[in-house]
Amino acid sequence: MARIVEFNEFDQFSMMKETWNNVLNKTKDRTIFLTWEWLSTWWKHFGKRKNLVLLLVEEKDRVIAIACLMYSNYKLLAFKLRKMKFVGTGISDYHDFLLTRKKTKCLKLLMNYLENYPLRWDCLELSGIPETSESLLLLHQMPKNFGLKWKVSDVCPHIPLPSSFDVFIKGLSRNMRYNLRRRKKKLESQYKVDFKKYSDVDSTKEAMYTFFKLHRKRWELKSPSGALVARGVNRDFHLDVAKSFAENGWLNLSFLTINDEPIASLYSFEYGQKLYQYLTAFDPEYSTYGPGNLLISYLIQDCIRNGIREFDFMRGAESYKYAWNAVNRRIIEVSHVRKGLVPSVYSRAKTGALARAGVFFARKLKIV
Repeated sequence: MARIVEFNEFDQFSMMKETWNNVLNKTKDRTIFLTWEWLSTWWKHFGKRKNLVLLLVEEKDRVIAIACLMYSNYKLLAFKLRKMKFVGTGISDYHDFLLTRKKTKCLKLLMNYLENYPLRWDCLELSGIPETSESLLLLHQMPKNFGLKWKVSDVCPHIPLPSSFDVFIKGLSRNMRYNLRRRKKKLESQYKVDFKKYSDVDSTKEAMYTFFKLHRKRWELKSPSGALVARGVNRDFHLDVAKSFAENGWLNLSFLTINDEPIASLYSFEYGQKLYQYLTAFDPEYSTYGPGNLLISYLIQDCIRNGIREFDFMRGAESYKYAWNAVNRRIIEVSHVRKGLVPSVYSRAKTGALARAGVFFARKLKIV
């Protein structure tokens, strides 16, 4: 008979690497943001003042499903609002349950456990579930008494990659092809241009600091607060992630250089034959050359050469992504708000204009 085992301590989480990734490797909808490396590092840096709710479904002493959640208290005016969310919410682009077998049974078991959780929550917010997720289909089959609601919270434009870069380029618009050729020719006529990758452990820290420097230059041009972008705990988080991912062969940190000086960078991850473009950076001084798009073209060519099947631009419907013929993957939030004054006020505020503005600015300051 299947049963749930709950862990609440980081020490317990930190010893689960082998078990976790064995389960993850058996799931259909695995992403880089569901790895033990990403989630345990997230908890190490951002888990303060939150309660870890790590739920394992075991059958015959074998883990067949995992839910990595957290219980947090928030202030809403003078009141306390209690939420249950996925660990990593905020800076992870995808979330999900880890289901390997007896998936319907496991998900019902987990949802029943959460419904009767000892620490009473006001809001269950399961955000960041891709529309292609198997667990999303199973959640739709949950009994009505769970009171679940669905909404599209964002989109992740992505490109299915062909086997040939020539085929890919020919599929772009005439205007896009012309601009790429013109800007590349202009840049190469004035500088020595190179595409470089830093994914070995020995150079990771140095490369990350170069990325932070470029990122800060870009944001300082937009606002005085931009200098905060590459400072503080978030920078430390990404340094730890980069080191861990480099050790696993998952880090793809690439640069466009002129005369050996970086002018653009893409901080990306490779996992499961997919490239996740997490953050971009460039020196605004060279913006007329379109360094970001030139670097993307080099990186896509490199991805195709190495058998990567999908280039994921991640959350956000920025126009430049669609110039590459990206198609949307909708991101779904499944939620349940319990009855009561505070949850009701929160639910109304969340769907209002102020809430939408807050989400917009939170996304823009993703690395802060």
